[in-house]
Amino acid sequence: MAAKAAAAGSFAHCLRTPTPSFPLPAVIRFFLLQNRAGKTRLAKYYTPLSDDDKLRTEVRAQGAAVARPLAALPPHKLCM
Repeated sequence: MAAKAAAAGSFAHCLRTPTPSFPLPAVIRFFLLQNRAGKTRLAKYYTPLSDDDKLRTEVRAQGAAVARPLAALPPHKLCM
């Protein structure tokens, strides 16, 4: 009986979530591939979202891509 308690106790540290002393890395929540017209061609979500939240995310991503300043474009795109 004591051996079972000792064995279970040896993994107790795995059950706790320690507070890290360093910033956690960024997590990829979704991957979107959209064409120039703004139509989503590929969407992969790694976190559960409702259909409304998915649509809202796709619209926001397209808005952010369209509204970027000219300085964010590569030089060959500025000469078109």
